Amino acid sequence: MKTLWDLKEKNHAVIKELDMAMIPNQHQRLKELGIRHGETIVCLKIPPFGGPRVYQICGSLFSIAKDVAFQISIEDEEPLPSLSLAVNV
Repeated sequence: MKTLWDLKEKNHAVIKELDMAMIPNQHQRLKELGIRHGETIVCLKIPPFGGPRVYQICGSLFSIAKDVAFQISIEDEEPLPSLSLAVNV
């Protein structure tokens, strides 16, 4: 099972579930932030030395620590589509 911590930088995935063994207040807070089943999440930044990673979900940015990210399972990891600009010459 892949967890949010496995998501590579500049990739996105769909949240599968939050671990039910998580602290209830923490579980509730993540859901309030939009981190729930079926939502798409993007990993924007993986800092060096294992620090909290930066994710985007529902138009908001969050940093999530390793211990929390390990409790969020994901599916369908894919690279973000590259953005290209059309130029008329």
